[in-house]
Amino acid sequence: MSMDTDEAALRREILAGLERTIWTPGDGVRDLDRVEAVQLLGRFRDPAAEAALLRVLREGMEHIRPAPLGRLLRDTALDTLLRSTMLPRAVTDRALARYYNFGARLLRGRLERNVIYDDIPLLVRHGRGGLVLRAYVLPLVGGLIALVVLAVVLAGGLLAGNELLGAALGLVFFIAFGLGLFNLHQVGLVLLLAAWGRRWPLPWLPRAGSKAATAAVLAVIAFVLGLYAALRLLFLVARGYNDAGGREVAGYLLLLPLLALPCYMLAHDLEVAPPAAGGTARRGPAVALRWASGFIYVIFVLDAYGLTWIQQARAGFRSFGGDLDVLMGMLLWLLYLVLAPLPVLLLLSALGRLTRTRAGGRPAAEAS
Repeated sequence: MSMDTDEAALRREILAGLERTIWTPGDGVRDLDRVEAVQLLGRFRDPAAEAALLRVLREGMEHIRPAPLGRLLRDTALDTLLRSTMLPRAVTDRALARYYNFGARLLRGRLERNVIYDDIPLLVRHGRGGLVLRAYVLPLVGGLIALVVLAVVLAGGLLAGNELLGAALGLVFFIAFGLGLFNLHQVGLVLLLAAWGRRWPLPWLPRAGSKAATAAVLAVIAFVLGLYAALRLLFLVARGYNDAGGREVAGYLLLLPLLALPCYMLAHDLEVAPPAAGGTARRGPAVALRWASGFIYVIFVLDAYGLTWIQQARAGFRSFGGDLDVLMGMLLWLLYLVLAPLPVLLLLSALGRLTRTRAGGRPAAEAS
């Protein structure tokens, strides 16, 4: 009994020392020592070791400075949790599910979407991709469905006689719904690339400037198309609906997701790529481009709703009546939006194969 007690006390002392090295290092402790301290936590079959790793995962980026070191220690903690053979997998999975839970993150106001997107390839490699589906994707889908149900209930009841309040909350609904779909698309896109990315060799742009310029051009084109589609819808309302005008707006809607997805992919590349030697980080332009991509989704939802409303109004709202008729009519557009990554990835994969073939199997910029 005494030996077991001494061993437990020694283990607690070692774990406490490792935590001090990570959080409050003394003089002479190098950054590499702190990284190794995180890795050593994975060698203990002890709930305290798992709790210490989870603390680094949750708080490392916020409290450890400089910021790049905080991110490195946080990523090392995740890698250690996934690789450790000493920590029970079931317990680790439950803890990670709580960490990635979309509802809990939304309530705390800390979605940290880019961090989660960067984690997905590592989780997939370790067979934990299902964690993201259960903890993040399904609650997000449930939230979007709840948002639609709430909008229908309010439109048919509380807001029926208040046009100003209805318009304001309607705008909030379209923004929240569009950004929610954007978030869902990003997770799905990263999961696809993490699972089958090697089969889809995407085109490669060597310079951050060329990536930023390409993404900016795509974003501007998509914004112009989306706004022009909205103006065409207003024109159809004012002058009367015609099939040619409806087909024109539908064509713009088909193009918007195909432009928004590459724009986001390039923005993400800018955000995660290390800055060039002596250069500056590209986070500012990347964040701007990411938000631009998100609002393209808002424009898509607005335009799809407007086109469906005009068509349903022309038919007399025969099925369910009012807003529910329109939302049901939008399902085909939403289905297209969900499936849009597939043609985008196929097209980009074809371009990637072409550039690699011309460069002898390597990206053209590397081969030159």
